[in-house]
Amino acid sequence: MALAARALRLALTGKFGFTCEGSGRGPHDKYKLEIDGVWVAHTQLYRGARDIDDSLVSAIGRQLGVTRKQVYDMVECRIDRPSYLNLVL
Repeated sequence: MALAARALRLALTGKFGFTCEGSGRGPHDKYKLEIDGVWVAHTQLYRGARDIDDSLVSAIGRQLGVTRKQVYDMVECRIDRPSYLNLVL
C-alpha cells in the first residue's frame, strides 16, 4: 500500500505543525517540528514524489518516532497533534 506524498506533506505542515525547509538545490524538502525551541522530530521527503512505498513510510515513521501504521493514522486523521506529541515526548 502506498501513501500519497501530498497527503503526508499536508498533514505534517497543517495538522502537526512541522515547518518545511527547502534544501536549496537538493531534491528533498526537510520537515522539522520544534516546540519552544526544542527539536522534537524531523524527516525529509523527495520533492518530486507522488506516492511513498511502505518501506519508505517505515523509515519516515522511525524518523518521526512512530510506527509505519501510526504514520498512516496521522495522515488519515486517526492521530491528532496532542496524541502524536504524547507518543514522542
